[in-house]
Amino acid sequence: MKEFSVNENVFVPETGIDYPQTPDAHILKPKILQEIDIEKEYPFLDLSIKGRLWNWIAYFVIFVVVFPLHKIRYGLKIKGKENLKKNKKFFKNGAMTICNHVYRWDFLAVVQAVKYRRLWFPAWAENIFGADKNLIIGAGGIPIPKTLSAVRRFNQAFD
Repeated sequence: MKEFSVNENVFVPETGIDYPQTPDAHILKPKILQEIDIEKEYPFLDLSIKGRLWNWIAYFVIFVVVFPLHKIRYGLKIKGKENLKKNKKFFKNGAMTICNHVYRWDFLAVVQAVKYRRLWFPAWAENIFGADKNLIIGAGGIPIPKTLSAVRRFNQAFD
C-alpha cells in the first residue's frame, strides 16, 4: 500500500479519511434540515425580545448541561481565566477569540472559557441549516454569508 501523495516529496500518512482536494473545504458536512436565506434580510444580530430570550435560554442550558459534560466527557480544563479578570479594562469594547475546531461542539468550549461574557462568533452558514442551528444561534453564532451586500450587514453585526 502506497503512503505518499501525488507529490512524492510530501509524506501523507494513510488515515482512512477522504480529505477534500482544496485545503479550505470542510471534511464533514452537516445534514441540511432547513434552508435559510442569509443573503437577503437575515438578522445577523437578533436583538429582538424573542432573540434575546432564546439567547438567555440557550446560555442557561449551556451553563447547566454543557459545561459539566465538557469536564466529564472531554476532560476540559480552562487555563488562564485569571487573565480575563486581570485585563478586564482592555476588553471594554470586546475581544477576539481564536479556536481551531477539534470536535463538533467546540465553540461551546470557547463560551465556557469566557464564561459570563456575551460571545458572538462567525459560524459556517451550512451549520445553521442543520441540527445544531438553535444551539449555534443561541450561543452567539452569526452565519458567514457569501454575497457582498450580506457581508456588509454581517460586518455591521460585529461592529
